[in-house]
Amino acid sequence: MAIFSFSSLPKAQRDFNVAICVSQFNEQITEKLLEECVRTLKKCEIYNIDIFYTSGAFELPFITRKLQNKNIYDGIITLGAIIKGDTPHFEYISQETTRGIMECNLRGDIPVVFGILTCNTEQQAIDRIKNAEEHAIALINQMNSVVEIEEQD
Repeated sequence: MAIFSFSSLPKAQRDFNVAICVSQFNEQITEKLLEECVRTLKKCEIYNIDIFYTSGAFELPFITRKLQNKNIYDGIITLGAIIKGDTPHFEYISQETTRGIMECNLRGDIPVVFGILTCNTEQQAIDRIKNAEEHAIALINQMNSVVEIEEQD
């Protein structure tokens, strides 16, 4: 049984293929999230990484589902930054993006990690970039768990 920890980097149990879906909205944040995730995946010896971009966070679930259906990836990380403004738009986008990514997790056969920041200010999002390696670690842990489960069959 796997023991999960964010304080140490996991070892990938096989040569995984990973997709990362990145929202281009708030690009100054999402590109840094992407850099951290890719850096962490490579430190864990995962080099088969494909990157796909969407206009905004709301479009992430659609592209994620398309990638799941290709049956070539072992896991997907979704990255975005939704920052609260003066209208209720933030709540609608945050809620529906979260629901869409959850649907991908529930209906798909591969893990999808929710790496979408929902922040009140841009500074909060900037401060949370340093935690992006946790998205990569979570995905590796999930993919390793899938391998363990499949080996039990």
